[in-house]
Amino acid sequence: MYAFGGLCEVDSIEEIAYLNDICDRLGIDTISAGNLAAFAIEAARQGKIDYDIDYGQPDKIAGLLKEMAYRQGIGDILSRGIKAAAKEWDMEDQAIHVKGLE
Repeated sequence: MYAFGGLCEVDSIEEIAYLNDICDRLGIDTISAGNLAAFAIEAARQGKIDYDIDYGQPDKIAGLLKEMAYRQGIGDILSRGIKAAAKEWDMEDQAIHVKGLE
């Protein structure tokens, strides 16, 4: 609920449950995944990455989760964690983590 709802601005409980289910099936922690998805959204909005995603788009977030699980595209960078993604995209001042954990 927290990360996909509050951070990714997905406003439907059904869509949040859908994203949580995808994470569960892929073996991804929902909090970390939601934080990473929100970070990628912000990176895209700032023009740091060329990726078609924005807040409140559960289908595009779902695609990003699959890219993270299978280490494809920007998902490969995100799968290394927010600290690595922030360094790659020159956003270290915006990454919220404790010793690299989202």
